[in-house]
Amino acid sequence: MPKKEKKEKKKLKVKSEKTSKVTSAKDDKTGKLKKDKKMKKMRKKGELKKMKKISGGGVNAEKSNKTDISLDPKDYNMPETLLNTLKHHEIVKLFPIQAQTFDLIYEGMDIIGKAYTGSGKTLAFVLPVIATLMNKNLRAKPGDGCSVLCLAPTRELSQQVAGVFKEYSCGLKVCNIYGGASYDFQIRNLQRGSDIVVGTVGRVKDMIEQKHLKLSNCKYVILDEADEMLNIGFAEEVEEILSNLDKEEHTIQTLLFSATIPQWVNSIVDKYMRKERRLVDLVTGNKQKASKDVEHMALCCHPGEREEVLADLLLIHVNSDDRVMIFSETKKACNELAISEHIKQECQVLHGDVVQKQREITTKGFRDGRFPVLICTDVAARGLDIKKVQLIIQLMPPGDPETYIHRSGRTGRAGLKGKSILFYAPRDRWKVELIERKAGLKFNRIGAPQRTQLAKKIANETIDKIREIPARITEIFMPMAEKFVAEMDGEKLNPKIALANAFALVSGYTNETNVRSVLSCSRNFVTILATTDEEVRGAGYVFSQLEKLVSWDLRDAVRGMTLLESKRGAVFDCPKERVEALTSVEKPWIKFEKVETLPELAKDAGRREMSSRGRYSQRGRGGRGGRGSYNRSGGRGYGRGRGRGRGSGRGYGSRGRGYGSRGSSRGRGSRGRGNLSGGSSRGVGKRGGVRFGRGRRGSSRTSHF
Repeated sequence: MPKKEKKEKKKLKVKSEKTSKVTSAKDDKTGKLKKDKKMKKMRKKGELKKMKKISGGGVNAEKSNKTDISLDPKDYNMPETLLNTLKHHEIVKLFPIQAQTFDLIYEGMDIIGKAYTGSGKTLAFVLPVIATLMNKNLRAKPGDGCSVLCLAPTRELSQQVAGVFKEYSCGLKVCNIYGGASYDFQIRNLQRGSDIVVGTVGRVKDMIEQKHLKLSNCKYVILDEADEMLNIGFAEEVEEILSNLDKEEHTIQTLLFSATIPQWVNSIVDKYMRKERRLVDLVTGNKQKASKDVEHMALCCHPGEREEVLADLLLIHVNSDDRVMIFSETKKACNELAISEHIKQECQVLHGDVVQKQREITTKGFRDGRFPVLICTDVAARGLDIKKVQLIIQLMPPGDPETYIHRSGRTGRAGLKGKSILFYAPRDRWKVELIERKAGLKFNRIGAPQRTQLAKKIANETIDKIREIPARITEIFMPMAEKFVAEMDGEKLNPKIALANAFALVSGYTNETNVRSVLSCSRNFVTILATTDEEVRGAGYVFSQLEKLVSWDLRDAVRGMTLLESKRGAVFDCPKERVEALTSVEKPWIKFEKVETLPELAKDAGRREMSSRGRYSQRGRGGRGGRGSYNRSGGRGYGRGRGRGRGSGRGYGSRGRGYGSRGSSRGRGSRGRGNLSGGSSRGVGKRGGVRFGRGRRGSSRTSHF
């Protein structure tokens, strides 16, 4: 074949290959588009079942939330003895988390359960597990090992879950093993045979290593508050425990329950749960992640005033038969608060340094109502179900929103209402905003209790106590009362005054308390509401009115100027000796009045009223640097400005130009003016140039408080 024909054939071949590639690429693209459209149609029609990665929890599991479910226990595979036990405890309806998970657990599915605190998560795994063991007649014999292993992060939660299993066990043997208690007693219970073992991670690991706890026949593994177990450093121990399970001989069913399931829980989910697991999530679809039965309140208070304000809150919000849990960040703070002279109620502490026997006595005493106030760390934040806890107080914002959710969840349980009060310092306002954003709630800002509120509350309690006094006791004091009334008639005194004094004496409220600000709990300050006739851009308008209508130095005396949400005014703290002169001012365009409850504040109030320096501070700009005289050693020009707030600040001007062979000019400049507060500005001279230097405007950091 001639060379010319070979070349033409080769060209035609290459051209045909290029054409086929382009055509196939177009076909692939067209096919992909058609496939995508088809998938979308199938999803809309519900024909395509998709494994979802839930946005709120980020858990890799198929979501299984039923809407049309029965809450009647009789509609589920529960033996008659278990139904009678529920009836004995006056449970006639199941909670949603219990109803939605029962059949899934009974049918052998791995479950991830996420529901609000106090919504019955413990019974959600207790009921189906016990029903399965009873219906299948699975009973442990001595030396056999357990059928159910339940792990809990704290000793108190371990004891509580074991107690729930015992209440509904219907003859099944339950063993509770936890640290701080005798090994011998727990070993004897395991040797006798235990169907259900509930324990803390450390003690369970020890029992497995010593061959006292066998997992060869284990059918269920329950991780209660699993995210907390991993968060406090038990990840390796949990992995060692689960590695002892014999998954080759039989299927191990894993159940994970918590009110908060962070995305990093996927590490355990993927490792220890089967692929056909189900997620029952009753929280993620809702905006609010914390319990809806709890009223969430926040109180701005400086740490130095906290104990006194806390004592006043306990008087206002707590009745004689109520129970309160106070959460502190450290064990030392718990101990110091328990012996505080300001706390009048009987209280006990609960934290990791308390010996186990005392921890059990304290927890039981609080459950039984022997004392009203429990001061604790986060050992009591997870899972503890104590009835009649009406108030939760947190002395500082926690490090993460999940901790706040669990702490506040100790009240408002099983459909009851409760209150949660969060203390925060002005510098921690961003943490409060973070909790609001992540937990999907809105704090109701409250102030320190005022004198009139305290007096009214104490008087009402005194009247109730007077009415409860027996008639025999009244007869003993009757002659003295008659004698006193006769003396009052002779001295022409008002009996009402005598009765009011008696109330004060009986209640112990004989010394007047200090005036406190509602805005920041500052002593000897009063919160003032400035109302304007139209919207204002910023706090500067109110400052200028204070200077014009009252006194130029009042603008330096007030604290914490904060705009209202409506923009028609602001609130601030005023020294009590200046209140009368301020409230007497009333103009058509502005009005000043005292308040005992905070109005709605602007959303960005925290960013406006504080920065990293001072209690309530802002950044301003310093004035211009002054002109410096000749100096061989180098030159700097200084200027000083005056502004609205109290405190000092520094402003840095740009370099000026000076005269001299070796250095630049230096001298003290004239006064400049800053926008917001007193601050100095500095201009630095260069080498060479003219004799006098001038610094330009520089930034200034100032403080309002």
